[in-house]
Amino acid sequence: MNTVFKLYRLAWLLLGVASPSFVIRLLAREYGASTGRARPIAARACVAIVLAAALVYPVLGTAAWLRARSAEAGRAGNALAAAAQSPGADAEALFRALYPGDAEAASFVASSDSTGEAVVEETGEPYTWSSRIATFSGVPTVLGWGNHEAVWRQSWQGVLERDADVQAIYHEPAAGRACDLIRRYGVRWIVVGERERRRYGADAGRVAAAGRRAFESQGTAVYDVAGLCGPGAAPAPPAR
Repeated sequence: MNTVFKLYRLAWLLLGVASPSFVIRLLAREYGASTGRARPIAARACVAIVLAAALVYPVLGTAAWLRARSAEAGRAGNALAAAAQSPGADAEALFRALYPGDAEAASFVASSDSTGEAVVEETGEPYTWSSRIATFSGVPTVLGWGNHEAVWRQSWQGVLERDADVQAIYHEPAAGRACDLIRRYGVRWIVVGERERRRYGADAGRVAAAGRRAFESQGTAVYDVAGLCGPGAAPAPPAR
C-alpha cells in the first residue's frame, strides 16, 4: 500500500503538470474554428465543471485540516506544543515541546554517535512517539515501528525476534544473551525514559547498573554500553 499511494500521488502530480497543455488545446480558437461554434462552448463548460469538482477537496480538505489543527492546539498542555500544532507540521518542534528530555537525549546521541553504532529504545505501536530517538537523531535502532517493517518485508518473524531481543537487553543488559545481542546489533546507546519504563517496567532501570550514564535530562537517560560486553562478532545491520 505504501507503493500504491506514493505512485498515486506522483501520478496526480504528473497529471497536474500535463493538464494545462490539454486545456489550452481544448480551448484554442483554432481548434474550435474548424468544428463549429458549439464545440468551444461545450469545451469551456467541461473545463469549468472539471475544475469546480477538482477544487472541492483542496478547499474543504484544507478547511477541515485547519480546524483539526486548531482543536489540537487548544488541547495542548503548553504554549510551545500549541505553537507546534499550527500549520507547518513541525514535528521536531512538537517533540521538543512534549518530550523535552527525550529531545535533548536525541540531540546528544546525534552529536556523539559514530558510524556503525546503534541505539536501543522502546519499540511499540506505529503512529506514536515510539522509536523517537532514532527518528530525531538519525542513528539506527534495533527495531522501529514493527508493523511497517513487517509490511515491507512481508513477514512478522524478524520483527518479533527483534522485539524479543530489545526486551532481553532491557531485562538483563549484562547477561550473556544480552551481551551477544549488543555485539550483534552494534549497540552503543541504551535509552531509559518514560516510554521504556512504561513498556519494560522496573527492568528498564537495570541498565543503570550495567552501563555508564552518559546523559540525563528531565527523566530521560542515555547509557553508553561500549565495552560492556567486550569484543564480539561483527554487528548485524540494525533496522531503523
